[in-house]
Amino acid sequence: MVDYNNFKFLGISLKKNNIIFTVFIFLIFSINFSYLLYINKSFEDEFLIEKEKINASSSCGAGYLMDTEAIYSWIEINETGTILEKISDTSFNYQSLLFPWDYRIYDRDYSSCTVVSNGYLVFPSRNITSMSVHIPSLDFHISPTIALFVDNLTTSESLGGGGTVYYEFFTSPNRLIIEYKDVYTYNKSRPSYVGSFEAILFFHSGAGDIKFQYKDVLSISSNQAIVGLDYGDNLHFNLYSEINQTNLPITEKAINFEFNEMLWVCGNENRHSEDETPRIPGINLGLLLLIFSIMILSIIYIVGKNNLHKNFTKNI
Repeated sequence: MVDYNNFKFLGISLKKNNIIFTVFIFLIFSINFSYLLYINKSFEDEFLIEKEKINASSSCGAGYLMDTEAIYSWIEINETGTILEKISDTSFNYQSLLFPWDYRIYDRDYSSCTVVSNGYLVFPSRNITSMSVHIPSLDFHISPTIALFVDNLTTSESLGGGGTVYYEFFTSPNRLIIEYKDVYTYNKSRPSYVGSFEAILFFHSGAGDIKFQYKDVLSISSNQAIVGLDYGDNLHFNLYSEINQTNLPITEKAINFEFNEMLWVCGNENRHSEDETPRIPGINLGLLLLIFSIMILSIIYIVGKNNLHKNFTKNI
């Protein structure tokens, strides 16, 4: 009979080696688990601190300051602007729009956006699958949204609606105007006339101001239209809830958004690309330590197993 306890690996008996092996595994996993708990706790503490700052601000969230009493000065572009064909005479569609200058919204620059027939803009240009938006939102991929007047809109005359969406670029100062003119809400039984509204995007060296103007809003298909800005991290957003059924009709109303600052918490400063998923600093290091530990343990196991096999063969 072979006495396995007499076999040795790295000068240590197999029996003792099993004990050391078990202790080593326990220590490695304890270190990793403690580290991840520490990172998570730090994230939660800092998140709560920043949340208090946000709740105390007048802008609903961080990023832009919202002025709900801005000066109204309508700029009509139906005679000089270009029609966005894909979202004019439709129940739901979207169209990409290229900029002659880079436009900075929040902390990043874009050369294009997507204009959606239901009253909002998304950065950068991409396919749209949702007919609506949520403010605030939390998404794995940062995708800033300008919600001018999000409702179930239609510009399709065949469905009983109507209206046209225009855009025009101006200089001195550089700016883009997108106008939804004489649009309707989509309702199979009785389409309702909404009115006209526009978004003005100012191109600055930093984050540009954004202005919403409502010439007239006479109806809404839901209780209230979704109006505001959203960064997509549940921290940086503005939501204006006063365009609702109770306050109709709304005429000659303007809202201005001026960039203030980004409030970074542990993790969201890493979310800079459509191709990147959010990550908490330290999680990657913890995972690397875990993978390295598994590799070391695997090597010890394979070497020990081979050593055991050689000794077993020799004794036979």
